Amino acid sequence: MPLKKLAKIVGDAQRDAAIARRTSNDPDFQQKVQKDRRGTLSRYATVKAALSDRERIEKAKAAKKKA
Repeated sequence: MPLKKLAKIVGDAQRDAAIARRTSNDPDFQQKVQKDRRGTLSRYATVKAALSDRERIEKAKAAKKKA
């Protein structure tokens, strides 16, 4: 894995952790998570990356089933 990509992953994780620490006790944030978990959490870069990876894997599996 290239060093630049690894540094971006670590940086995103650190930034997301800081945001999560600030908002974890916020009642408004907790209500949003209960209503729309995926939409609320998708503002985090690490969650966006995980969702895109999941979609990519699902597309690859669908392509293998068709072949």
